[in-house]
Amino acid sequence: MEILRLLRLNRSLTYSEIMDKLGLEPTKHAGKFAYHLRSLVKARLIERSSEDKTYRLTDLGTRTLEFAQEINEYILKKAGKLLVRSSRMAIEEFDRFRIVESLVKEAQVPLELAEAISLEVERKLTALQVKYLTAPLIREIVNAVLVEKGLEDYRHRLTRLGLPVYDVTKTFEKASLMKLNVEDIKKMAGEAVLREYTLLSVLPRDIADAYLSGELHFEFLGSWILRPDVVQHDIRLMLTGKFQGIPAKTPKTLTSALNRLRIILYDSSFEVNVDQGLDMFNVFLSPYVRGKRISDVRRILRVFLESLRVYSNVTVNLGLDIGFSKAVAELKVQGVGDGAYGDYEDDSLVLTEALVSVLKREFKRSPIQNLSLTVKLRTGHSKDRWPDIFKEIHELVKLGIPVLMVNMTDVHGNIGFSSHGLRFEPFSDWEAETLAVPMIAGVCINTPRLAYMSRGDDERFWENIRRNLDRALEAFRIRREAIDQRIKEGLLPTLSLPEEPYLRFEAMFSALGLIGLNEAAVLHTGSDLLNPSVQATMLKLLRRIRSYIEEFGERIGLTSICGEEAPSRLLNLDLNNYGRPVLNGQAFRKEPYYTDVCIVPLERAVRLQKRLELEESIGTIMNGGSLPVIEVDPDVDAEILFRTTLAIIARYRQLRSFTYSMLITYCKRCSRVFPGYRSRCPRCRGITTIAQYGRTPLRFQPLHRWPPVKRVNIARRKVYGVRDLRSIATV
Repeated sequence: MEILRLLRLNRSLTYSEIMDKLGLEPTKHAGKFAYHLRSLVKARLIERSSEDKTYRLTDLGTRTLEFAQEINEYILKKAGKLLVRSSRMAIEEFDRFRIVESLVKEAQVPLELAEAISLEVERKLTALQVKYLTAPLIREIVNAVLVEKGLEDYRHRLTRLGLPVYDVTKTFEKASLMKLNVEDIKKMAGEAVLREYTLLSVLPRDIADAYLSGELHFEFLGSWILRPDVVQHDIRLMLTGKFQGIPAKTPKTLTSALNRLRIILYDSSFEVNVDQGLDMFNVFLSPYVRGKRISDVRRILRVFLESLRVYSNVTVNLGLDIGFSKAVAELKVQGVGDGAYGDYEDDSLVLTEALVSVLKREFKRSPIQNLSLTVKLRTGHSKDRWPDIFKEIHELVKLGIPVLMVNMTDVHGNIGFSSHGLRFEPFSDWEAETLAVPMIAGVCINTPRLAYMSRGDDERFWENIRRNLDRALEAFRIRREAIDQRIKEGLLPTLSLPEEPYLRFEAMFSALGLIGLNEAAVLHTGSDLLNPSVQATMLKLLRRIRSYIEEFGERIGLTSICGEEAPSRLLNLDLNNYGRPVLNGQAFRKEPYYTDVCIVPLERAVRLQKRLELEESIGTIMNGGSLPVIEVDPDVDAEILFRTTLAIIARYRQLRSFTYSMLITYCKRCSRVFPGYRSRCPRCRGITTIAQYGRTPLRFQPLHRWPPVKRVNIARRKVYGVRDLRSIATV
């Protein structure tokens, strides 16, 4: 009967799998086991598949098992026994000693106390007079008894992880609205369990409570203890290092080099939450371009970019250097070629020009959701063609391609950036600290909540901030230890094998988020950050926060980038706790949320010069990165964008990075991208064949996958047109 139950539970099993699940040893029990298996086959209760050599129940076997269970149930009922419908697909007699075993093993309850609790549970279950007991019901009664006796710590340890039926139903509904697939549903369900586990068993009670109450927020909690959020790869090590399943031989051609990068990117996408960066893409691959025609380079790049269309939530961020700094030019070539990378600047130009050309063609055909560019403008323009290529890059912005513009004109070495602006700023050795390094982010402090609680008192505001800074720093420490443990367990085999690590986890950065700074300013002072005196007050607070963090000596930077879930989750918690007063300063939004990513709300109607001044002023303290977003009208051409970028870099020299945002519409019937938001395709007039894309502003994705509050507020965003940009470009 045990074999029949196993096959009903698992549908099909091999000979050795059945033995293993029954706890039998092949050397001792093989003969007797084979006899019983043959008997079941002969009786036509089970059958063996000739294709995969597995055994499964026949219809007769299923009916026989059900009949046997009915007989067993009848006997137990006649004897007045409590019946339990077990996870083994059987009706069994209740055994209170299993409760004792569970309490001792799972919750470390002393044996004598466990026996007393089991007797109390048995008494309560007998009084219920239900037809069948189930394991979840028994566990609920056990938990109730533990609470009644004041044994809450034991109850906490005994918590069973899982999703209520209602939550599973809502997961299906959410996936349908966002047009996800069944694999996404499995992922969401698994992450929900890991989220509970992290809150119950990993984080200390006070930190978990701070998250649940809304003083802190942890993004990616479902994979928080599994992997880092961002990885900055080192292309040189990817091409010359050792990776599982990849030949150790260094590639000799551009095709084989890009193929190797593609494989490693795919494998490591399961070990990263958000973003993989290929910094200096056009520098480190330049030796592979020497001697090739640009048409051949385009063809090879087209194949590589097509491979990135594989569905993934992890963005691939290609870093392009416009010009070579002296430090970069002097780096010794690794892989193919010899000399220094500065000797290959002409080849880098060819590679960059070919990449821009291919991207223009591919994005016109259809968007690549998980691709972005980080373009670093350097002063080393020894080649006259760099400005022309930089201008062409602005044509990519018109197609909706996410392009992060970075001012590196005053940087000798390097600063790394994620696709959404998180910053890898080196402390000493730029090469070791910005390449082949990971980052953990997603820990953010709810500054509007703490401002509201402080009632305008600066010192009380600081004490509330400091208390949560301590919690956030401890959370980072716990997460670093958890990821280090995953490495020791060999669960991040691409990024860091225990015996031969690729990433420098000892140089891991952490980005601590401060969400809703503009709303916090309003709640604390009565005015927003556009007020100079309010700005001075908040700058003083931010400097104090940064100074406090730096005392710990960790690689932790401040950022305004906090993730997609935090803005609405934290505001809704505050609205429930404190009511409508927390909405002060949000009149310009259709649906309220706390400002993230940018310093100045995207919906705030403010002149572009003022927006950039404020982003620069606050951004200088955000050493973990911020992302000023300029929402532009589709009628703005690439020439004006190019001149605006040059003017911003020249005038706002402390503004390290910024990006443009523009909505696009894609028609799958026409295989064409059109600028702007359109309700139907301008070519085929189709309605159901189109999808609109844009920046949330954190990520570039279809509007139906945007967080609801961001989607509702699209029409409220301040859009800058030709006249606005010319006012900057002509300065």
